[in-house]
Amino acid sequence: MTAHHLYVSVAAMIMHGYIMMVAHGQTLNGPSSMAVERGTDTVLRCTVTRGTTPLFIWSDISVTPAFLMFSGGIPLDTSNPKYTDFSVVEDTTSSILTITATQIAEEGSYVCQASGLGNPAPAAEVTVEVAPTLYLMLNSTLIAGETYEAVCIADGSRPTLDIIWYLGNVQQTTGIVTTNAPNAVDSELTDTTSTLTFIPTKDNYRQSLRCETTGHQLTRLNQQDSISSLNVHYPPDADIMTVDFSEDTSTTMLTVTCTIQSADQPNPSVNMYYIYENVTDNPSPVATTPTFDRVTPDFETEYLCVGGNYLGNTTATRSFVPGNWATTLAPITGGETSISVSSETPTDGACPCSCPSSGMVAAVSIMAVLLAVSITVNVLQFYKQSRASSQVKSVSTKHARTDMPGVDDNNAYEMIESGSKGISAYQPLTPNTAAIRAENLTFFSRLGSIGLGKFGDVWKGELRTKQGVASVALRQVTGNVPDHMQMVKYLQKLPNHQYTVRCLGYSEEYRAVVHEFVSGGTLLTFLHFNNQSSKSPYGNIKPAKPRFDESKLLKFAWQIAKGMEFLASNKIIHGLLCAHNILMTEDRICKISDYGMTSFTSPSERKPTRWMSPEGMKNINWTLEGDVWSYGILLWEIVTLGARPYPKMTMDMVKQQVTKGYKMPRPSHCGQELYSIMASCWEMEPEKRCSYDVIQRKLEPIMEVHHEGFCDPYFSPAGSEDAERRTGSFIDTPHPSS
Repeated sequence: MTAHHLYVSVAAMIMHGYIMMVAHGQTLNGPSSMAVERGTDTVLRCTVTRGTTPLFIWSDISVTPAFLMFSGGIPLDTSNPKYTDFSVVEDTTSSILTITATQIAEEGSYVCQASGLGNPAPAAEVTVEVAPTLYLMLNSTLIAGETYEAVCIADGSRPTLDIIWYLGNVQQTTGIVTTNAPNAVDSELTDTTSTLTFIPTKDNYRQSLRCETTGHQLTRLNQQDSISSLNVHYPPDADIMTVDFSEDTSTTMLTVTCTIQSADQPNPSVNMYYIYENVTDNPSPVATTPTFDRVTPDFETEYLCVGGNYLGNTTATRSFVPGNWATTLAPITGGETSISVSSETPTDGACPCSCPSSGMVAAVSIMAVLLAVSITVNVLQFYKQSRASSQVKSVSTKHARTDMPGVDDNNAYEMIESGSKGISAYQPLTPNTAAIRAENLTFFSRLGSIGLGKFGDVWKGELRTKQGVASVALRQVTGNVPDHMQMVKYLQKLPNHQYTVRCLGYSEEYRAVVHEFVSGGTLLTFLHFNNQSSKSPYGNIKPAKPRFDESKLLKFAWQIAKGMEFLASNKIIHGLLCAHNILMTEDRICKISDYGMTSFTSPSERKPTRWMSPEGMKNINWTLEGDVWSYGILLWEIVTLGARPYPKMTMDMVKQQVTKGYKMPRPSHCGQELYSIMASCWEMEPEKRCSYDVIQRKLEPIMEVHHEGFCDPYFSPAGSEDAERRTGSFIDTPHPSS
């Protein structure tokens, strides 16, 4: 029987849908369809019951025409590479087909037929599945009430999978966007990316976030990744603090304590306290600790406690009145004020004094009533002032206050509020020091994508000095700032440079490094904004009129090289030079940020990145020469308008290939002369890499003739006849329609 005849026969039999065939008392039982994991063995069994031993025939009907593989256990054609790992073992009643270390190319529909029994058994469908590598990515710190995107990537799966999300063990059904794309390394696999957009609340503190894949027939191949405990930061509630008094009559000392029960503490806990005494008369705090000791006053004294973390404040007020009675004002919560007057009467027997006359009793009674009325009026006046201050809570965190009173250099000014700012007060700044007191800083809002940095969240804020108020960026770092004090002091003493972000100092209380505020966003955002989506190899260059000025991009590259030359001359290693860490002024001047910050990371926190040099990836180490390599990657980002380096390669693939000597090829729209600068940064031997001075000198002649274009969206893909004709430094052929 020829292969063609067998194909016709098998096809006809399968149409009848037989599961087993019976002839002369014999029954043929074929193999079942199955899913197998790639790299494991597939075993298909075909058996007959009773009777004489038949001749078993195996064929693959997933190809046209059907391919006859085995007859009587003997391969009929060994020339087809698909069946190299196929083998058959038979005995008197069965034939077993084994596919060793099954691969995707060996998927198919396999049929068993026995001589003398007529029709074959139904085909067994063999499907090969591949488990993905799953990654869950989210900020290490979340702010309650702000919007975040958690990203779950299933890297390299077969079949295409779905991803489901659980927040605190509750399945999420909204805010989920899932996309699929061919795997960069193996086109037969799929990368699935699922993004969950959500707004955490303080109830999510210490809850888990989990993503799971679903869609495998082999359920054991479904994967999951999770964050076991979310670190959600939130401000203190308005009514969690009390003001307590403790009087030592033997020493005539009064202790005022601002108390917050541990169960009521926010995250992070309240770490800044201020105590005010008769705040309407004296706006300076008498203490910056939770307790305050003083000689017991002999007159009514009102105490205001303010406590907070960097997200907000909580307040409580109480009046101390000599004579074992007090007037208490409930914490400001936005509701009705509760005022209670209590007095204590001695219970140890008769009054120690002689009985007064009825006239004296009347006079004392009148004075007591007048005193109570006076206290009530004063308390209500202060309450109104406090209520007005607490209304700042409705001000958006995206805007600074414009009604802040003037600052007196000789007195502390405390902003008493429960709103978006943290505690702030002015204290004279110690001259010529990198240390900045927390009282001189105000936190406002986190700086968008800049605020999600590797080294900690970045916030916009204000710094108050004798010279005035300045906008600053505050980067909260992991670990203790004092551990890195020498580095911050060194950075703070550097002279100003046009192309670097100036370090102003640090705040130990806030664990923050303070930098000048640069308002124009990141270079990466600028490149993306001035770009149009497309289906180009980089996913970001469209063959239409470009929206960017090529000369500006060259100037950016030159400015960054100039800034890096300054840092290198001062022996400062950046460690994470990339487009995201370049900030833009309103005048489109590039300023290098985050330099020196790699010293704030412990060895266990260091991970390879796409911008890292080969030797850096091997040793997870940063060097001045490694920064030059990173500059070449950044230049590639500029040329491709912010594309992701090593597109369609996983980080594991990047590390594997780069350490073996791989370099990204020249983008098809990039001139050879500009690409040569990139390549000179990517020398495998660090000492052979180009210096920043040489980079600038190589860029300058290209900038002089930028009108010819170094990044022409109309350029034909590399390898075309038109591309081969180009031998100059620039790609300047006009678009046919121009």
